[in-house]
Amino acid sequence: MALYTAERTQGRRGSARTPRSRAFFLELLLNMLMFAVCAVVALQVFAQGRIATDESAALTILTLDAETLAETYKTTTGELGTLASSLEDRDHAGELTGEGKLVYYYNNQLEPSSADDARYTLVLTPVAGTDGPVNTIAIAGYTDQRQLFGFEASQYQPRGAVQDQTHDQPEPPGQPQGEG
Repeated sequence: MALYTAERTQGRRGSARTPRSRAFFLELLLNMLMFAVCAVVALQVFAQGRIATDESAALTILTLDAETLAETYKTTTGELGTLASSLEDRDHAGELTGEGKLVYYYNNQLEPSSADDARYTLVLTPVAGTDGPVNTIAIAGYTDQRQLFGFEASQYQPRGAVQDQTHDQPEPPGQPQGEG
C-alpha cells in the first residue's frame, strides 16, 4: 500500500507541474506576441514621422525657391523667357513649354534636375486677363501630380514712363545753394 501511495503522489506532482509550465509557456508566447505587435506599431509611427519630416523639408525648400522666382520675376521685364535666361546663370535652368509656362524640375534631394529624374516641379504660369501695366504669374509647387502650394506674383510696369535721373542727383558740394 505504501508503494501505491508513493506512485500516486509522484503522479500528482508530475501532472500538477505540467499545467503550470504550459501556462507559463503560453503566457511567455503571448507577451512576445504583444511586444512584436507594439514594435511594429512603433516602427510605423517612426516611419510616418520621417516621411512627414521629408515632405516638410521639401515644402520649405520649394517655397523658398518659388519666392526667389517671384522676386526675380518682379525685377525682370515680365516675360518668362527673360526670367529663365536670368536664372540660368545661377545653375537653375528652367524649361519653357509650348503653353507658355516655365517649369523647374527637382529630384529627390531637391536639386535641379531633368524632367525624367524629377520628383518635384515648380510651374510658373502667366495669368490671363491682366491688362494694363500689371503683369501676374501663378507659381505652384507639385509632387507626384499633387499641388503642394500656389501663389501669385505681380509686377507693376508703367507704360511709357521714362525714368529721369537728373532730378535725383544732388548738387556738387562746395557751391552755395540758394544764393545767387
